[in-house]
Amino acid sequence: GLRLRRVSRAALRRAMGVASAARWLHDVRWVEKPAQPPAGSALEGQWLVCADERGVGREVATLLEAAGARVTLAWRGDGLVPCDEGWRVDALDPEQVRGMVVRAGGPGFAGLVCLWPLAAAGGAASLERLEGAHRELLGGVLHLAQAIADAGTPLWLVTRGAQAVSGNVPDVAQAPVWGLGGVIAAELPALRAVRIDLDPANEATDAE
Repeated sequence: GLRLRRVSRAALRRAMGVASAARWLHDVRWVEKPAQPPAGSALEGQWLVCADERGVGREVATLLEAAGARVTLAWRGDGLVPCDEGWRVDALDPEQVRGMVVRAGGPGFAGLVCLWPLAAAGGAASLERLEGAHRELLGGVLHLAQAIADAGTPLWLVTRGAQAVSGNVPDVAQAPVWGLGGVIAAELPALRAVRIDLDPANEATDAE
């Protein structure tokens, strides 16, 4: 019983009107808000900080410890091995990630901060680099989320310049982490996944 009839452009214009056509187009606008620190100063409990190689993770750990937390650091590596400040782990191996989480005191952490995506910030956007970065970053974040899923550990995912703010070009190597973060927030709501995008032009206050 389906019938098809060609519709003229003029008929479509009359049906939708000029004003309604503008409502079909949407844009993302970022509104600056003052930072609101959480109530109270104590951030007690065991935290896991998946650190970058540029030192932001260490600074975050220092701030957390100053607020009363116990912190274990984890870096990406070739295998699951202990180091002076925590662990190195092959983030693409889900069993290693799960083992690291258990050895670090989880999966029931007070919080998990993942800064691994920062390793991809600012590099040349060749196809080979993008494919490698997407595989490594998305794999690592996915395995972390799976390792803490049942415990409901609060999760923070940190990128740098992955979102287009004030007209800047987003870092396409890190941008898919935001997409995966949205999936985690929808499918694992107990993790209360928060995505933080750092300013690519101002690194002085990253840890804060």
